[in-house]
Amino acid sequence: MLEIKKSELINFIKKYNLNGQIESVIIKVSNNEMVCDFILPDDSMRGRIKTKFKYDDIELPIMETSSVLKLMSGLDEDITFNAIAAGEEHTVKFLQLNDNDIKLKVVLQNKSLIPSVPPKISIPNCPVIKLQLDKQTLNKMSKVISSLNRCEKFSIFADTLSNEIEFNFTENMTISTSETSIDDNTISFKFTGFEDLPDVQGKEFFTDTFKNILDVNKEFDSCNIDLYKIGFIHISFSDYINYYLVSLNVG
Repeated sequence: MLEIKKSELINFIKKYNLNGQIESVIIKVSNNEMVCDFILPDDSMRGRIKTKFKYDDIELPIMETSSVLKLMSGLDEDITFNAIAAGEEHTVKFLQLNDNDIKLKVVLQNKSLIPSVPPKISIPNCPVIKLQLDKQTLNKMSKVISSLNRCEKFSIFADTLSNEIEFNFTENMTISTSETSIDDNTISFKFTGFEDLPDVQGKEFFTDTFKNILDVNKEFDSCNIDLYKIGFIHISFSDYINYYLVSLNVG
């Protein structure tokens, strides 16, 4: 049994759940670290998060993360964490989270029912652009995305001549007739001060995924973004918080 803070466990869970985008995962505790590898069903994003966690080596297969978060909301801040095993194989069957008044039993699933995540992340061998975004820029981007009602995708450009990087968020207008033409609303973020940028022409990524990553990591003062020319992004908030996005027009 381990005494922990509820907010710390919830914060860890939210970083992979991404506002409900990812529900089924296997959380592993090993070598005094809690680790979760996760992937979207369409393979457009995968990630790995870690945190220090002094407990026995265990695996926690969770099927419906959003339900677990709702159940945890009623607990006090100070809780106990206890993984209960049973059977001949001594497999963890449920997770017990208790405060002074409430006992919460989270039933765990057979890990064969959880979507598998490839064991290794293949980093492309191609030119890479390194970009660091500060807290103010991250907050602005999050607000911009929230203000656009129909922004399914965003695009990234890098121009060799101007040495500028541009993130374009476009609101797709739905009104269209033979007599009326309505331009899409677009908000762009430009970043300068680079040297010898490789050309990157309009690599597209899902907006919701990017926004959710920003939303669940608001406590950080900055993040690092590695943009690979073929259309691959590595977003890192620390050595323990990493996301990898694949462009919809990779190549």
